[in-house]
Amino acid sequence: MKGPLSEISTLLESKVIDSYSSEFTGEETGRVLSIGDGIARVHGLQGIQAGELVEFSGGIKGMALNLEDDVVGIVLLGSDTAVSAGDQVRCTGTIVDVQVGLGLLGRGVTRSLNQSLCTLQNKVCAQITCRF
Repeated sequence: MKGPLSEISTLLESKVIDSYSSEFTGEETGRVLSIGDGIARVHGLQGIQAGELVEFSGGIKGMALNLEDDVVGIVLLGSDTAVSAGDQVRCTGTIVDVQVGLGLLGRGVTRSLNQSLCTLQNKVCAQITCRF
């Protein structure tokens, strides 16, 4: 037995809303327009902040520097060969920071800015006290 048209439309509405609400994460995303010399030009990141950390679809991270009206210039913190035009970029909501402390005195850090070279060599850097 078929129900009235209003019941069917209400049921369909609830199914559609439930299916889309689970996929929406609320994060801001954009697309790479062009890439060259370690700089990606990205469209669609309207609420990005200067110095904000972003993540490309391939896992490469970058830092937003040049904020224009519709395009953002992002410095890549990894290889630019892993990023191409059309790739998706996601805002992380955090400003780029670096670990500091006496344990890093005289040591190098990687391009990703979150790991000292001594950590990469399976040694523990003592006295890393805060982030800057």
